[in-house]
Amino acid sequence: NHEASMVTVVFTGLPNSENWLSALHQGATKYENPVKEPYGLYDGGNQYISFYSDYSVHLLKKRRRCKSKLQEILDHVQSLGVTLRDDHKFKVSITGHGVGGALATICSFYAACDERFLTMGPIRTYSFGSPRVGDYEFLKAYRHLEQTGKVMHARFCNQHDVATVWPLGYDHVGLQIRLHGRDLVGESLMQFGLYTSYPDSDEFFDRLPRALANSVFSQLSIPGVVATNHRLSEYYRRLDTVKFHHVEMEKSDIFVEDLSDAIKSLEWFYASVANIPSAEPAEMDVDPNLIY
Repeated sequence: NHEASMVTVVFTGLPNSENWLSALHQGATKYENPVKEPYGLYDGGNQYISFYSDYSVHLLKKRRRCKSKLQEILDHVQSLGVTLRDDHKFKVSITGHGVGGALATICSFYAACDERFLTMGPIRTYSFGSPRVGDYEFLKAYRHLEQTGKVMHARFCNQHDVATVWPLGYDHVGLQIRLHGRDLVGESLMQFGLYTSYPDSDEFFDRLPRALANSVFSQLSIPGVVATNHRLSEYYRRLDTVKFHHVEMEKSDIFVEDLSDAIKSLEWFYASVANIPSAEPAEMDVDPNLIY
């Protein structure tokens, strides 16, 4: 995008009807943690992180030319980005749905560790219906990148999309934005805005509510609509419903304060929900339509 000086990387899901339950026998693969500070690991960091093997192998396995698929993608992003402006600066956004969302998460993590892609602000990531990707050490490493202003991740998940709670034993990262269903209860909840959460605390009693909200049992639904809840088209429909209710809320005389610009930005969510000081809404220029 020449006008926005942005390169966008899009990962698609699996071609066989999003068979995200395949290969559940796969375990974790350990990798060296790329997140480093000038004098070593960040506070609380571990030398190694682990990814769910069925996702990470597609991007991180070395190929014949001694380059991984991820390295090839990032090099191509660099070659495109430097052509957008005379000063060779550019922005990077990464997105994906389903397994594509998991790949987008891994890609955003490594891109945020590469100074080539941070010349005009953090990596912006938008995933839809993504399964879990990495272990707890990965969560801490990703959170460190968020807190240092290198990556921002809006992780959209539909209520009752069971794909978002697999595989078990792994952790989600980023700012979760839950989209309720388009039934009577869901419509009522969406009128009051988006439900968001962020893994900003390691305390047991802070993690427990997040774990329960993202458990298999909390996301179970009628068998006939399991696939529907995960489709990208359903994500579009629910986002449109949220947008409609938000526009109607702006027209209401009940709300004295007009937040039409602020609550549409990813930066606003990070500042208000994740409490990350580096994400100051007034200084950001993200396109609000990337959220709505």
